[in-house]
Amino acid sequence: MYGIYATVPYDTFMRYMAKNSACQFYPATCFWKVRIVNYQTAIAWQVSITSLFRLFYQL
Repeated sequence: MYGIYATVPYDTFMRYMAKNSACQFYPATCFWKVRIVNYQTAIAWQVSITSLFRLFYQL
């Protein structure tokens, strides 16, 4: 359920990061940077959305 809500902004965020990162200047480190950002953002989205729903359920 949370995954569906997280998909759209997460996807656009990753596209934005890919465009505006140092990938074009440092192609070698690009893969690792994207992997790390990908993992951290996935956790961040998951936490923020679950806490948001938890907040709404408490009201």
